[in-house]
Amino acid sequence: MEITDKNENEIYTVDYNKNSNTLMFGGNNQKCTIFDTASNYKISEIEGFTDSVIFVKHLQHDTYLICTLDGNILITTSKEEKYTLCINEEISFVEFFNNTLIIGTMNFVIYKFDIDNNWSLINQTIHFGHSSEIQQIKYDNNLIYSLSVYSFIVFDAKTSTCLLKHKLMNSICFSYIPNTELYCIGTHEYILFYKSTNLINKIPMEGHPECICYLNEYFVVGGYFNYLILINTKMNLQTYKISIETTGINKIIPILNYTVAFSTLCGFVGTCDIRKSDSIQLFETKVDVIFDFNFYKNIFLLEV
Repeated sequence: MEITDKNENEIYTVDYNKNSNTLMFGGNNQKCTIFDTASNYKISEIEGFTDSVIFVKHLQHDTYLICTLDGNILITTSKEEKYTLCINEEISFVEFFNNTLIIGTMNFVIYKFDIDNNWSLINQTIHFGHSSEIQQIKYDNNLIYSLSVYSFIVFDAKTSTCLLKHKLMNSICFSYIPNTELYCIGTHEYILFYKSTNLINKIPMEGHPECICYLNEYFVVGGYFNYLILINTKMNLQTYKISIETTGINKIIPILNYTVAFSTLCGFVGTCDIRKSDSIQLFETKVDVIFDFNFYKNIFLLEV
């Protein structure tokens, strides 16, 4: 199925609800569209925003979370608004996990909210310590892992306490192993490995990384090179490469125990079983640039 925009607007965010078969997406046309994929019918178009829609999420069957570039956060149904808030800062990154919303801003600040049963944002905490735009956030077990160009910081989500800080240069992306203090950070020059406060290894890069994910004892790295980098965390960070016939991998997500899906900046998506060097499957799309994607069963949902 293909949903096209006759005005050729860019789509920055997409979310799919498998239970209701609804797809919601938004972009630079300052709208959020909700689409029934079973009937190929547009359910609703939420308008009135003053900037690009950069994040959407199904909260329930007919309740949605929408964030815009200029700092507006909206919880709404297709018929009425439930809650709205403006943080008066441009948003650079959004993370959502188990009814916890984490917002990173262009002004180096991180906001954390919980969503209650009345669809209100509560328990706000504000986290300072970065000196540049927030590029990536992960949330796990009441910890906020955050990356900007010059810093990697771990915060206590409840108290805003800075638990760990590494000063960096030209950082781009990161991942970590849950329930450990092993962090993998990609910069323009290196892939860095920290165990808590200690730098334990660094790998020089030929072409800079764009994304890292952790999967079953491996860090998987993609970027501006024609291969995936596999780093075995159980074998002294031994490194392998799987060649691919494209470059510019900008997102990798785990989809099975040893299988990842990935998107590129040149219109290809693909999958790979990291145990097999010949398992790469590439699929050409009809678009030039894929900003982001989601994967459900065997379906790529592209943001282009």
